[in-house]
Amino acid sequence: MDSKQNVSKPAEDSDPEMEQLARQAKALEDAAKAEAAAGGWGQFTHVFQTPFVYEGKTFDSLAFYWEKLTGMDSLAIESEILTRTGRAVVSPKFSGEYLAGMAVRACTSRTADGKRPDRNTLLALPLGVFQKICGSARNFLILSEL
Repeated sequence: MDSKQNVSKPAEDSDPEMEQLARQAKALEDAAKAEAAAGGWGQFTHVFQTPFVYEGKTFDSLAFYWEKLTGMDSLAIESEILTRTGRAVVSPKFSGEYLAGMAVRACTSRTADGKRPDRNTLLALPLGVFQKICGSARNFLILSEL
């Protein structure tokens, strides 16, 4: 009797989409580590080339202090998302809704009359700026886990 077992080999063809996602996740992690090495992962400031105006509120810059957020903030963000969308947050660092919620709570910037940006203000930002802010929030979450 042959003692060799018939073991199936893994498929030679790998899933290109999964490979792409893995490369993107690795790039995000590497970028977050680089930001941590530079010492800037606990806060982020975006300075607008021209002031950003939304519903009569003008912002020259937006500053976010991620390290000041608490566990209570995290639970409140999750609760707000569940109430608004009916969906639970599975992975905060990959949820645009969660990252936007973090940004609203971590933003310390005010207009000349003392108003802070709300969720709608952040959602009205140019896409590139919005993605930079969410990327900084994501990096903070990734680095907090390391």
